[in-house]
Amino acid sequence: IKLISNFCSLTPTEQKLAQYIIDNKESIVDMSLKDLSIKSNVSEATIIRLTKKIDLSGYSDFKLRLSASLVYPHDFKSIKDIYANDSPYEILNKITSSTCKALEYTNQIIDSLELEEAVTMISKTHKSNNNIIIVALGASSIIAKDLQTKFMRLNIDTIYYEDTHLSLESIIGIKKDDLLIVLSTLGKSIHAHHCM
Repeated sequence: IKLISNFCSLTPTEQKLAQYIIDNKESIVDMSLKDLSIKSNVSEATIIRLTKKIDLSGYSDFKLRLSASLVYPHDFKSIKDIYANDSPYEILNKITSSTCKALEYTNQIIDSLELEEAVTMISKTHKSNNNIIIVALGASSIIAKDLQTKFMRLNIDTIYYEDTHLSLESIIGIKKDDLLIVLSTLGKSIHAHHCM
């Protein structure tokens, strides 16, 4: 359910409802529309409007999708739950579980139209022989290097510097039709925001 990716486009009342859903998703599966309306302190009409905004057909579809999203195991919260006395097999299972959850979460929050727009921008920039500049810092630099490698395998040239100063210099001369891809693992990097 794409509540998080659509959060900023929601009205304040819809945001309140979305936050209630995020915080109480396990119990909502068994609630009627009226129950959710009472518990979240919003109207039934607001709930229906929210389901439509996240591309669902209504409350039944919403509950079905919400229920399906809860099927994934929730016993492992973070990669930080790996301990020195864990066996190699336990560590493997924890890393696999964490990676699968991260991929599923990413799949849920990605807006398909925004994804298509990003791919179109990359393709258009590449075909017109303009620069594609990748900027990242810290842990995000690993993702940037991987992205650069994947683009290289597709014959798409990119500019990426691991050095902070060089990455900033690379965007100083950016032209109108160049493409800047800024990566931030958590979306909180001050460096990333300065680049944009």
